[in-house]
Amino acid sequence: MGRKKMVLAFLACLAAVTTYGQGLKPFEGTNGQYGYKDAAGKVVIEPKYTFGYPFAEGLAVVSVDSGYGFIDETGKLAIPAKYQLAYGFSEGLAAVRYNDKWGFIDQSGNEVIPFIYYLAVKFEKGRAFVFPKRKGKGFFINKKGEKIK
Repeated sequence: MGRKKMVLAFLACLAAVTTYGQGLKPFEGTNGQYGYKDAAGKVVIEPKYTFGYPFAEGLAVVSVDSGYGFIDETGKLAIPAKYQLAYGFSEGLAAVRYNDKWGFIDQSGNEVIPFIYYLAVKFEKGRAFVFPKRKGKGFFINKKGEKIK
C-alpha cells in the first residue's frame, strides 16, 4: 500500500474512532446560533444556542444568555444553564464553574465535589487536576475530591 493510501486509511480509522458513539454533531446555523445534526446531516436540534459543544456521555454543553448548561439528545435542557463555564462529562462527572469557583457535578446536576477550586479539568483515568488557588500548586484529586499523593 502506498504512503498516500496508508495516510488516508489512518485518517479514516481515526475519524471512525473519534466519532463512534458521539451521535449528534454541533453546527452553526444561518442565524449564528448552534444546533445539532445527526450523521446523515439532518437537523435534529434546531440552532438556538450561543454555542454548542460535542456530546459526551449522552449530554452536551451548551451556552445560552444565562450561562452554560447541558442538553440531552432531544434538545431538552437536562442541567440548567447556570454555570459560568463547563467541560463535557468524563467518567460520569463534569467540571463546572459556579460563583467563580470550580467543582464537579454528576449527570443529574448534583454537586459531587464542592466548588472550591480556582481551576479544574475533566477526569481521566479516575483523577482530575485542580488548582486550589490562582498562584498555588495544582494536584490530582479522585472522584471523592480527595487529594491523590
